Amino acid sequence: MAKKRTHFLVEGLFGFEGRMRRSEFWMLNIGIGAIKFVLALVIGGAMGLGMGDQQGLFVRLGLDALFFWPALAFAVKRGHDRNRPAAFSIGLTAVITGMALWLVFLSASVTAAAGAADMGTVAVIGIGSLIYIALLIYWFVDYGCLDGTKGRNRFGASPKGLKGPGDKDLSEAFA
Repeated sequence: MAKKRTHFLVEGLFGFEGRMRRSEFWMLNIGIGAIKFVLALVIGGAMGLGMGDQQGLFVRLGLDALFFWPALAFAVKRGHDRNRPAAFSIGLTAVITGMALWLVFLSASVTAAAGAADMGTVAVIGIGSLIYIALLIYWFVDYGCLDGTKGRNRFGASPKGLKGPGDKDLSEAFA
């Protein structure tokens, strides 16, 4: 008996199996980002926080924690389309998230010290920021811009419905 397919949104948000097209990846990421932004405004407004308040950071971190599972699912499924194992996508997401948290808290400690940081701390923040930006550029290009594996790969059939170089009838996709 064939497995019943659920809606791609449910599979995309919570599942780690299969592949995800770039268009689905961007729709879901932008949608989740918009939801997080609106929730941050509503929660921050209800708590009487301004956009620059330090307590707003904890609201943002709470929302990031709440939506971490879907973000991980998006990365794994998109990585599968690029023929990357789940461990690679999870590791990359963990490193990017960990570096972001480290930079935020390190920068917050410098701000709390009224900007009286030594040059070593400033250099660490600068070098860490450059590494973080390089990782984000890699993630953006590899996961967000490059096309997935043509045809079937070890994670399933192409989400575009196209057959790969070893499959028959590839010309039908371009007819």
